[in-house]
Amino acid sequence: MNLRAIFSQYSARPLGVSHYYAVLIPIVTIDGKRVVLFESRAYGISQGGDTSFPGGRVEANESFAQAAVRECCEELGVRAEQIELLGEMDYLVSGNRIIACFVGEIAIDSLDDLSINQDEVAYAFAVSLSHLMNQEPESYSIYSESHMDENFPYHRIPGGEDYPFHHRSQRDILFYDVGDHLLWGMTAKLTQRFIEIIRESSV
Repeated sequence: MNLRAIFSQYSARPLGVSHYYAVLIPIVTIDGKRVVLFESRAYGISQGGDTSFPGGRVEANESFAQAAVRECCEELGVRAEQIELLGEMDYLVSGNRIIACFVGEIAIDSLDDLSINQDEVAYAFAVSLSHLMNQEPESYSIYSESHMDENFPYHRIPGGEDYPFHHRSQRDILFYDVGDHLLWGMTAKLTQRFIEIIRESSV
């Protein structure tokens, strides 16, 4: 057993993660102004009616970046050559999922240039980058309590039932009001981080 050979070639990955997704934050310049594109998800699919970025599951033998571009093309009806990837930003780990996030510019003149896949997307809408830069999201907390299996073997761990488990957890849910639309949850969290990175680089 050659441990050096095994671990020198091993690629580390997070334990417990079994689903991989990628999204793209699409930037478009319309009439000289930069806007961010969002989607309203079609009813009849998961999270129907929610706002989101283009994105979806990473397919076999596909990189996160390739998945982000492919999903954007499939959902918004643009060509890959119209998308310029600017880079990758922070990603999310949620349960057994990783959601990678990329920023890209799409070369279109107006939203009329999109050919929306209405099986997945009800419609697309734009929010000016300056509007997002000048807005702070509202934040609300969700608290969760953990419950142990009734047969949990406390007698096998130091301290038994007094072991200092973290039974209570908290996560914050963000909300942005953008005209007639609402950004919340993962989309709002990625939007907030996107804006934070821009602000941090401008200091």
